[in-house]
Amino acid sequence: MDYQADMDPLGTTTHSLVPFTEPKPEEDRGISVKEIEGRIRVNNGVLELEIDKDVCRPLGSVRVDGEILSEGGLNFYVTSSDGSLFLAANEDAVKFEVEEHGPLRLQMRWEGSHVDETGTGHLDFLVRMTVYAGNPFIRIDHTFVNRLDPDVTEVKEVGVRLPLQVEGQYFSAADVYRPPTVFTANGPVSLEQYTLGHFKIRGKNGEVLRDVDNNSMGWVDISGPCHGLLLAGKSFWQNYPKRLSADGSSVCCHLIPNTGKVFPIPRGMAKTHTFFVCFHEGGLTQRGLSDLAFTVQRWPMPRASSEYYQKSGQLWDFFPYYPTKYPRLETGLRNLFSPDKNHLPTNPREGRAYGLKHYGDFILDRGSSPDPDGTETYYLNNEYDTPHVLAMMFLRTGEIVKWWGAETHALHMMDVDTCHHSVPTDHIPDPKLMLGAQYRHCYQHIGSIQDPEDDKFIPASGSHTFGEGLLDYYHLTGDRRTLEVATGYAKNLAYTFSGHDPIGLGRYSGWGLLVLGGAYMVRPSAEIRREAERNIDKIISQQGEGGGILEANIHDRAFEDRKIHLCMRGLIKWHQATGDGKTEKLILELMEDYLNTGLMEEGLPLYSNWPEHAKPTTAMQGFANLESLAYAYDLTGNRRFIDAGIPALCHAVEWITSPDEEVHVNFQRILRGPFRFMAIAHELGILERVPGAAGWLV
Repeated sequence: MDYQADMDPLGTTTHSLVPFTEPKPEEDRGISVKEIEGRIRVNNGVLELEIDKDVCRPLGSVRVDGEILSEGGLNFYVTSSDGSLFLAANEDAVKFEVEEHGPLRLQMRWEGSHVDETGTGHLDFLVRMTVYAGNPFIRIDHTFVNRLDPDVTEVKEVGVRLPLQVEGQYFSAADVYRPPTVFTANGPVSLEQYTLGHFKIRGKNGEVLRDVDNNSMGWVDISGPCHGLLLAGKSFWQNYPKRLSADGSSVCCHLIPNTGKVFPIPRGMAKTHTFFVCFHEGGLTQRGLSDLAFTVQRWPMPRASSEYYQKSGQLWDFFPYYPTKYPRLETGLRNLFSPDKNHLPTNPREGRAYGLKHYGDFILDRGSSPDPDGTETYYLNNEYDTPHVLAMMFLRTGEIVKWWGAETHALHMMDVDTCHHSVPTDHIPDPKLMLGAQYRHCYQHIGSIQDPEDDKFIPASGSHTFGEGLLDYYHLTGDRRTLEVATGYAKNLAYTFSGHDPIGLGRYSGWGLLVLGGAYMVRPSAEIRREAERNIDKIISQQGEGGGILEANIHDRAFEDRKIHLCMRGLIKWHQATGDGKTEKLILELMEDYLNTGLMEEGLPLYSNWPEHAKPTTAMQGFANLESLAYAYDLTGNRRFIDAGIPALCHAVEWITSPDEEVHVNFQRILRGPFRFMAIAHELGILERVPGAAGWLV
C-alpha cells in the first residue's frame, strides 16, 4: 500500500485504513496539474509553474502571487575538456515521465544526454523535479552518467543555471557551517568550496570577500523587498568541489565547478546531486535565511515506532529499541556510527570519506595517502551493506543522522560503486559481465582489489555484492531508481552465474543469494530463480552423511565458521523469498551439524578445526553464526539453537559496548548478525542477563 500523507513534524501522526471508503481531500490543499498545448501547468497553492515535457528545461516559468520571478527554465550543461558546450535542452529524444502525482507531492523526470549544437552527445542525465503542496521550494535531483567508451572522460564543468527576475536586489551567502552564519554582500556573490575544510566567498569581479578554513553550509540568496530566491545544495561541503553563484539575472549551481583543472570521470560512473530552489518573501533576516536553508538541507524522514517494524514481519533482522531496558547496549549501538564532523581540515586516513566521488563510502587505512584521489587510497565500497545497517539503526531509534547516512551511502552505492556502462576489454571480452555490476572494495572504488596500479575491473562473482539497503530505501521512500539498480545487480549476477559452474558453499554464494533473493521478493524472474537453485543444488551436493559440509579456505576437508554462516545468510534470504522446501531442509541440516561440530567446549563459535586456526571466531566475522541460529530457532522453536548462541551473544555485546577499533569502519559487519538473535534473547529473558547489556548498576 502506498499513499501520501502529511506528518506532524514534532509529534505522532496516526493514519487508519478504512476498507471500502475514499479519503476526503483537505480543503485548499493539493497540487493542480493541467496540460495545455503540450505544456504542463502546475499550481501547488504557492507557486505557479509552467513545464515543457518535450525539452529538459524544468521550470519554464515560475510565478508567485501572479508575478513572474523566473522564465526560461533550468539549463543543465556540460563543458568538455576542450571547452565545447553540451546542453540537456538540446536532447531531441528526451524521455519524460510523471513518476508520482498525488495531493501532496508531484514528481517528474527527464532522461537523455547532454548534446552540443551538432547533435553530438556527452554525459547522460536523469533530472527529477519534486513539487510539494503548499510549500515554496522545489527539489531537483540531477544525476549524470558517463556512458562514453573511453576509460576516463575529462570535463571542465557540469552545472545548471536558472534565470531570475527580482527587483531591488541584495545578496547573501552561507558563511561557516557551525554555528551557521550569513555573509551579506553588496553585489553578485559566489560561494566556492573546492577542498575539505576551506571555502571562499567571491564578489562580482572574482575578488575574495571571505577566505575561511572551515566548511560552509552551502547556499546563496538573492532578495528584493517583495520576493527572493535561495539556492541550497544538499550535503554541500561533503561533496566538494562545489560552487554556487548569484548575479543580477540568475543563480547557478556548479555541480562540478571549473577550478582551472579538468575533472576525470571514469567510464560507467554516475553521480547524483540534490539542490533546492526556495522562493520566499523578501526582507528575510539572516536568521530567517539560515532557517530556510536548514528546512531543506536537513531533510526530514518519518518513521513508526521500532516495535511496529518488528511486528510487521517485513524486517527479519531487526531488534527494537530498548533504551531503559538495555542502556549500556543501546549506548554502544548509538556510538558505532559517527555523523559528519563539519570542521575537518583534511580527509581522514580511516573513516568516512569526503569529496564528490567519495562521500558515502569509508576509507580503510591500508597505507592510504591523505589524497582521496590517490591511486593507493583504499575504499570499502559499502561492504556488508552499509545502507541496510544504517536504515535499520534509524528505524530503531529515529536518529535522523542514521537516515542521512543510509541515504548518502545508498546514493554512492548506486552511482559510483555500480558499473553503468561497459565495453569489451582484453580480459573481459563480454561487457555484459560488468554492466549493472557492483564493484567490490578496492582502490579508488572501481579498480582491482589486488594492485593499486592495476586498472583492470573485476567481473561480478557474487563477492561483496549487496542490495538490501537499496531495497530498504525503495520501500521506505518509493524511489524507483534504487529498485532499478538493486534488481540490476540481481540480473547481472544471474547472467554471470549462468556462464560457469556454481561455486558452492561459501560467502560468494551467500552474498549472491542475498541479492537474488531480495530482488526476487520484489520482481520475480525465471532467470533469477534458475541461477539461485543451481547454486543451492551445488551446496546440497557437497553435504556429507550427517548433512554437514567440510569446506574451508584453509583446506577443503576442514570446517570454517564463515564458510557456513556467510553462505547461510543467502540461504535464509532465498527461503524467505520463496518458502522453498529443499532450502529449508538444507538450512536445518547445516545447523544441526553446526551444533555438533562448530562450537568449542567453552561454548564460543569455533573459527576452524584446522589446528593452526582452532580458536574462537573474531568479531570481524560479523557474528553471522547468531543470525543462522536465530533462523533455525524461528523455523523449529527448538531452544537448543538459542542456548548454543549465548556465548557468542555475550561476545557481541562486549564488542559493541567496548569496540576494539578507534574508527568504527566495520560497524556494519558487526551488526549484520546479532539483531534477530538479540530480539529472541529479549523475548526469552536472556539478554537482560548478558554482562554489560542492561543497567548501569549491577
